[in-house]
Amino acid sequence: MIMNDDVDSSSLQQLFKWKRKPKSESCRSLQRVSQICLQPFLHRQWKPPLCNIEMRNLQITATFAAGLFSNALYNNLVDSWQPRKLPRKCQVIKGCLAKAIQKHFDSIPPALKDEKKSMHAMPDFVWLIKCIYELQDMTLSVKAVQDLDVDHLKLTYCGIGPAECTALAYVLKHLKRAVGIQLDHNSVGDIGIEQLMPCLQKCRALYLRDNNITDKGLCRLMEQVPHWPNFQKIALFNNRLTDECMDSIAYMLKRKQNFLALSKGHRYRGVQEQSHHGSGASEGVKHFSKREEDNSMRPGLGAFHGPYIDQKGLDDHGSPDLNLQPNGQIRDCKFERGYIRGLSIASFRNAVDKPLMLVGLAHLRFWSLVGNNIGSVGGEALAGMLERNTALEELWLDDNKLQDSDAILIAESLKKNHTLKVLKFSNNGFSKTGVSALAEALKSNNIITAIWMKGNKLTTEEQETFEQLERLFVKG
Repeated sequence: MIMNDDVDSSSLQQLFKWKRKPKSESCRSLQRVSQICLQPFLHRQWKPPLCNIEMRNLQITATFAAGLFSNALYNNLVDSWQPRKLPRKCQVIKGCLAKAIQKHFDSIPPALKDEKKSMHAMPDFVWLIKCIYELQDMTLSVKAVQDLDVDHLKLTYCGIGPAECTALAYVLKHLKRAVGIQLDHNSVGDIGIEQLMPCLQKCRALYLRDNNITDKGLCRLMEQVPHWPNFQKIALFNNRLTDECMDSIAYMLKRKQNFLALSKGHRYRGVQEQSHHGSGASEGVKHFSKREEDNSMRPGLGAFHGPYIDQKGLDDHGSPDLNLQPNGQIRDCKFERGYIRGLSIASFRNAVDKPLMLVGLAHLRFWSLVGNNIGSVGGEALAGMLERNTALEELWLDDNKLQDSDAILIAESLKKNHTLKVLKFSNNGFSKTGVSALAEALKSNNIITAIWMKGNKLTTEEQETFEQLERLFVKG
């Protein structure tokens, strides 16, 4: 198809066809292509069963053909075979790719009012990008994205590995403005992160959930993030991350003043166990366990998912190695199922008065402490925080070990708080006494819209009684 001048350039147009027609007609087109290609070499009629050829194999062939027209190989082809139609075929391939990319962009529906425009790319889009990369034509790569007018580029479940990351970076680095790039559920890995870096300066938010990323890849990424002014959010759920990457995350947050959201869950966590043998020598054995967490960024706010909570919780003196005092832009914070001890929560109390001791509480609007071991000492600290905080709007304390005494203290603090809107206490140890205290606090607080208290120690009759009250939800 490339070298024989008897093969018309229309065969290449079929090979690089975008959004092929249904199977039956596609098969007929492919048969025509094969006949054009094979008849100059085989002077007889031969119709192989091309209907059984998978689309992926055709795309691999097209990608290889595009690579033959790169500057490095094109000159070799001209010198070796000197085909007359080679320049024409080169222009045909470039035209097909440019047209296909434009058709893909034209198919993007307009954004709804007050919503960001998003493009959900399909695997064929990734194939087109790979073909452009193989051509190594800078002009074509610039042209490919010059009309891309979206805020969010979604490439989930597209089979993207390191090779595809290289191609994406080659094209996306020419974007005119920063976009969010969503690469969840692919195979990016540590090498893929390295390959993506040339385009991440044009990235506003990067979603890398479920991509087999280890501490090494994330640490390398965190080193570069402070140099990218547009980069503000990253999601890392369900990767192979341990506590070894926490220092790198803290390094980034200290130096990245406009960073808004870090979402890091489903992580592998290192636990040191000591085993004694012989003369008493000990060897640290690291085990990894996987845990389930919410895998979504909160709409409009993003999420900062406490990356420095290890399995033993914060120590009693806070976490000095991960002091995030310089960063005051974070709005969303999650420390979920991190087994924080109640005593360690007391270290948060001073964070209200001392600016941004831990996560920028002066600006924090959402804080989730779901599924920790927060008990009475932590409840007292949180009550003290709520008395003085003037920014927090949502506080989630589900699945902890809070008791009636904690509910009474928090209820008193709510009488002085004028910003909190949603408070969640589901699955704690509250009885009628604790719930009554919070119900009483609602009488003097008109800001709170809902207090959720499902799964506490209430009888059916007590649930029916409290359910009659507005803004208090106890059943479920």
